[in-house]
Amino acid sequence: MKRLIEISFVFWFFPLSLFSGQIVDNGKKIYEIDTKYFKVIFPEECKRTVSRLLNYADKEYERLANLFKVRYKERFTVVITPDIETVNGYFSIFPYNTIVLYDYMDNPTVLPFDDYFYNLFVHELTHAISLNLRNSFWQFLRNVLGSYVTPHGLQMPMWMIEGVTVSVESMEGDGRANAPGSKALLAQHKLEEKFQSLGKVSHYRPYYKKGNLHYIYGGLFNKYLIDKYGWEKYALLWYNNNRLVIPYTFYFSFGNIYGVSLSTEWENFSKEFVVDRVSSYNERKLATSVYIKNLSKFEDEIFYLDAEEGEIYQINSFNFKKKKVLTGVENFYVDEKSKKIYPVVYEVFEQTPKSIVKEYDPVKNCFTGKVFTNTSKLAFYKDKIVVTKVDRHSIHLAMLSNGCESFILKGNESCFFDYPAFLEDGKLAFMYISSNQRRIVIQSDEGDFEVVKLPSNIWIEAMSVQGNKIYFNFYLKDRISLSRLGIIDFEKGRILLQDENVFGGIYNPVPAGKNLVYIKRLTEYDEIVIIENFQEKFKFITNSITTEKLLVFSENEAEFAGFNLKPYNSLPFYLPAFWLPFFIYLPLRDKDFQFMGFYTKSTDPLGENDFSLFFSTLGNPFNGSSEETIGFKWQNSTFPVNFSVSAGYDEVDFSLSTFLEFKMFRNFYFFSTRAILQLFAGANNLFNGEKWITSVFSTGYGFSYNSLDRMPLYGNRFGNGFNVVYDYSTNEVRLTSYLYYNSGLFYVALSGGFSTLNSYGLGKNIDFWGSFNTLYDENRLSDKFLSLDSGFFLRLDVDSGLGLFPVFLNYLGIATGYRFLLTSLDYFSVFYSRIYIGSILGYSLPFNPFLEVGYFGNYNKYYYYFGANISF
Repeated sequence: MKRLIEISFVFWFFPLSLFSGQIVDNGKKIYEIDTKYFKVIFPEECKRTVSRLLNYADKEYERLANLFKVRYKERFTVVITPDIETVNGYFSIFPYNTIVLYDYMDNPTVLPFDDYFYNLFVHELTHAISLNLRNSFWQFLRNVLGSYVTPHGLQMPMWMIEGVTVSVESMEGDGRANAPGSKALLAQHKLEEKFQSLGKVSHYRPYYKKGNLHYIYGGLFNKYLIDKYGWEKYALLWYNNNRLVIPYTFYFSFGNIYGVSLSTEWENFSKEFVVDRVSSYNERKLATSVYIKNLSKFEDEIFYLDAEEGEIYQINSFNFKKKKVLTGVENFYVDEKSKKIYPVVYEVFEQTPKSIVKEYDPVKNCFTGKVFTNTSKLAFYKDKIVVTKVDRHSIHLAMLSNGCESFILKGNESCFFDYPAFLEDGKLAFMYISSNQRRIVIQSDEGDFEVVKLPSNIWIEAMSVQGNKIYFNFYLKDRISLSRLGIIDFEKGRILLQDENVFGGIYNPVPAGKNLVYIKRLTEYDEIVIIENFQEKFKFITNSITTEKLLVFSENEAEFAGFNLKPYNSLPFYLPAFWLPFFIYLPLRDKDFQFMGFYTKSTDPLGENDFSLFFSTLGNPFNGSSEETIGFKWQNSTFPVNFSVSAGYDEVDFSLSTFLEFKMFRNFYFFSTRAILQLFAGANNLFNGEKWITSVFSTGYGFSYNSLDRMPLYGNRFGNGFNVVYDYSTNEVRLTSYLYYNSGLFYVALSGGFSTLNSYGLGKNIDFWGSFNTLYDENRLSDKFLSLDSGFFLRLDVDSGLGLFPVFLNYLGIATGYRFLLTSLDYFSVFYSRIYIGSILGYSLPFNPFLEVGYFGNYNKYYYYFGANISF
């Protein structure tokens, strides 16, 4: 049996976070302010937010630098944008240290913070400081190569990288590590005996329900370590790891510092999330999905949002028939009287995504044309609409009536309003959030607003109104509990608080007569269930309704006192931001293959211009058997243009193109489609003086995921040849056909596949391919050939972590195919199978081994070879 060994090594410093394109719309006046540790860049409408940030930015830097015992202090760029209308932000070490904060707030109840923007800044600043901890050796590499060189990128698992930020943001008593909902999530996992292993939370998982578990598990575990052992040991854990040169040794470092193995401490940590008195009832299951975001109803129809797919479904509460209503939705609200649905969608205006609310008529199956902007939630009563209006990081309560808008109550960065709703008698109710407290507020007979007094250990998550009753789900703050049901009944003057934990919890409760419809949140998926005569079955504590006057907290506007406000200057950012070396070595049977070089890039913080430069050599440059290439590329998003030029040993290639880009935004991901018109492309042979320039037209419209240049149909003409490509791609289906002809060489190929997700979020891909090649040239008889290659590939996404030293399996795959080659001298045919294993070693090291076994039909011989692709 013939044996071949193929091994590929790629040396590559792995950037933890990439810059994500333009983040501020064109045509705005941009300013910058320099402080001791920051350069803050922002447009005009963010002045109020920036003025508040400047009051604490440098103080927070010094506080965190002292906590982590920072030796080399870096200055950070902070970009604040009002144009991406979602609650988020990020820190990037690539191409340089940059904090980006979205100046927008639309859903305060999902964020357990007193001051969301402050906590967002502390979260991202903790990333910036912790990932820039270096000793002198790592600092030297950082000065030579760039800020992306960080030892913690090789040492720390994702539950540490995100866990430190969540635990630090929670030091003041609020934050996700203190949130009852975070603890309830882990308690449910413990109940189901599905408490996640270290391996499963060691990196980002591409499944909707589990993608953020490293935040929650990591934040709670990091806080557990700090509370149990103190900050000094915790800071020492970070300090020791920035001295290590050998990657992936965090497990051993942890044991040396804490005197206990990481696996033992993880087991002790899991015991913190035990709940007692858990009840189970016979409910009827109406729907199952990976993640269900919202639940509502009018008359006998129940509506819910499948958040993973962005689809609204309708279920009849009597016959339980289900049908799809809308797609591409982030959230939704309903008006029972008009029977209209109001979906929240993202649409890209200018260059960035905007959140809008549209009115939809489910009877006529069409949008009415009515649109609400800067709006989070809506409530309806006769001809009045009450909305929560978004004003940067403030949310106001406003009334819309007869085309006019008036404020009912004005919020600020430290107090918010949410879930407005009308009682049956027309009185307004809503949730008021301030000082880490959630209160339910109602309108009195005199028109004033009063707070319904609830026990101090109640943490309300969401509320809705049916008739003259308010239904809400809540947690207990003084001990771990699952989500429970609460009812404020104004007709009977009483408050019912559930006095038991129900398996799966009770989320978004909606009454249907004497029955209750609600969401159960399980480890792998969510369920919508209905329980009959729920008030007779559930155990409640009964209190009388008492109220007190609402006092709305207000704060003074901050000023830019002591800071020099000046126009934004992007030129300093166009210097090379980093140097990224690469080396590929492939030992083959006949000849070794090596390819090496470097790549550098510069991008301005607003993402408008992108410059890149690379140098590479193929072969050994020390014995004269190599070919060198240098290249440059520029892309501008304000005036859509791409320009690239590269020069090799004997040729210069250049091109200029423009593009029209279509963007869609959903669930924090960009979907981009780009139609490209290539204006010209050319080459100049330096030895024989041959030059050519050809115009190329490539255009079309298609769909792509996080891609910039895939189109369904395009073609090029060059020299004596041409090629035509049809490329169709969606989330589920892929199909590509390719036709190429040039000087006697004819090539045609067809490939494609489809992907599916089961109810647990695990993916399955089936691909096929086939190609046909022929070359006929009377002047090159020896090159005549005919070849055929076809087969299929099955890939199963696996969600599994292994052992103490984290090994995470991404996928398993098997490919089977047939190859046939006929030349003027000989022919051969091969049947083969290849097995793939996709895994991640340590915390970020892709390791993909494979084994191929084949049979030469014409020689009656078997062969096998194995290999692995490794990068670090």
